[in-house]
Amino acid sequence: MTHRPTMMDEVMSSIPRRGPKLGVELLPPDLLTEVEEIRREFLAGRLPRGLTKTSLGRQISRSLRDRGHQISSYSVVRWLDRAD
Repeated sequence: MTHRPTMMDEVMSSIPRRGPKLGVELLPPDLLTEVEEIRREFLAGRLPRGLTKTSLGRQISRSLRDRGHQISSYSVVRWLDRAD
């Protein structure tokens, strides 16, 4: 079942945003939850040893692109840095 935007989603998405937000922060809530879980696992050290933020950022970006969201790996890495 796909997420169908509510009227609130549509209204909120049309309001100009204030301050810089990274592309990851603009994802739909269900997808943002998945990506945040990956970040938590990475920061907790539960992902494979030797995995760098850069390589993780590339893989997340590629997965998001496959799902129709054009978010650069640079933006994902900056988002990962905000969690440190």
